[in-house]
Amino acid sequence: MPLLKGGRKRAVIEVDELAARKVFPMLRPRVIVLTNLFRDQLDRYAEVESAASYLREGIEAVPGAVLCLNADDSLIAGLADGLPNKKIFYGFSEKASHNVRPDPGEEGTRCPRCGEALLFACSSYGHLGHWSCPSCGLSRPCADICVESISCGESGSDAEVSVFGEHYSAHVCAPADYNVYNAAAAVSGAAAAGCDAKAVLRSLGSFERGFGRMERFDVGAGALMILIKNPAGCDRALDYILGSRGDFGLIVCLNDLDADGCDVSWIWDAGFERLREAGERLKWVIASGRRADELATRLEYAGIPESRLKKEKSAHRLIAEAEAAEVPVYILPTYTAMMDMRRRLAKKTRRRGFWEG
Repeated sequence: MPLLKGGRKRAVIEVDELAARKVFPMLRPRVIVLTNLFRDQLDRYAEVESAASYLREGIEAVPGAVLCLNADDSLIAGLADGLPNKKIFYGFSEKASHNVRPDPGEEGTRCPRCGEALLFACSSYGHLGHWSCPSCGLSRPCADICVESISCGESGSDAEVSVFGEHYSAHVCAPADYNVYNAAAAVSGAAAAGCDAKAVLRSLGSFERGFGRMERFDVGAGALMILIKNPAGCDRALDYILGSRGDFGLIVCLNDLDADGCDVSWIWDAGFERLREAGERLKWVIASGRRADELATRLEYAGIPESRLKKEKSAHRLIAEAEAAEVPVYILPTYTAMMDMRRRLAKKTRRRGFWEG
């Protein structure tokens, strides 16, 4: 997300990784905030190393831009290697991370400089963590904006954050660890633009959640929509769902249009098997979208009982299912499915369109 200067105004623009190499030289951003790289839409990006190379190519054209980089992502932090730009790093402390190690075969677990396997002292999820290379010595940089601790609830997250050595308490009005990462990225970008740290941290508790991303709708017993589009994002959504209490229903919508990515093989790398952890709390699952058949097969292989699994391609009937549900419903759609379902739910609940601010 490059931060641009226009007179006295500042504009924040979100840029696709694939477009960065062409867009950065044209827009000349003052600040570039990079979050993380996970495998996403292989038919467009190829592997994550390719996406990292697109970003580097764009950054090389704007040496005056301040880079705000996720220290915990070796692919993102590795972009700082050899570049003259001023850098600000953000990330999680060991206390805020989990004492787990990423799968050795996962993307981002090899050194971006020499290609050797990285060592991890801890990780938060995926390949994000405290990493170091035993071969060339490249390691996770010290985080200027550091999330020291996190307490996540269903409605939000409380965090202790260090900003250039000053300690603050902050409330993020979105739950789950990955949203705290996003908050830390926002703080780093605002700091690079010269904003007051206290004001920025205070604002984290008052923003409105983005459309389709942890967005609640007052239908039936309540519906929560969480956008998914790759294995890492889907697994984080499952983390959140399995961490909640009580019974629930689940709707998963898989489309394969251009904005979704035509290759839907990523669903086999997402951890749908974990839904079995919910036991009897998971009352039913509906597979929907243009690729509902493949999705239903994936869920069958994940161990979802046939008695609790069905397919429904009609968006109209899906909304009816959510309205009639006697338990809270989680809706996990890919991008174009999210846009359609969100529009229908917004109309039902008289909520404004996402373009209306």
